[in-house]
Amino acid sequence: MLLLGAILFVAGSIWIAQIGYADQGAGSFELFMGIIGALFFGACGILLVPRLFETKPVLEFTENGLIARDVSLEPIHWRDILAVRLVDYRKQPIIELLLSPEAEKTQQFTRTVRMTRSANRRLGFEGVCMSGAGLSRPPAEVVGLIGSWAEAFHAQGAVSRV
Repeated sequence: MLLLGAILFVAGSIWIAQIGYADQGAGSFELFMGIIGALFFGACGILLVPRLFETKPVLEFTENGLIARDVSLEPIHWRDILAVRLVDYRKQPIIELLLSPEAEKTQQFTRTVRMTRSANRRLGFEGVCMSGAGLSRPPAEVVGLIGSWAEAFHAQGAVSRV
């Protein structure tokens, strides 16, 4: 959907540029903005093309931990997931993972997560956020699965320590 949006915005930008050139000539503001818009949204579209060919799932549940490719380059161990919650922010589902302080320091987060951390903190998110939109299961079900896997690991750890 994002790629389709980028294509539509490129087409709209080109249309604005053509109208500006036809009405006011080569120095028009509309021509300038149309070219800038076409370049920007064209670049966005180019960056989205590789995602069309991505075959790996966004989330994987393994014995070692949660593999969330949009969040971390490595698995997030179940022992490090302290809590998970689903937040509806501006009608968009956001899955928030509250991680242990050790994981917050040592986990190799993706560039997107690193760049949006401070903004998410200002919005009231204390954990690591990932979008719940576009998943093959409802976000509430995904949150329940993450919670149950983490709880099972913590319960197993508590039993083995006794």
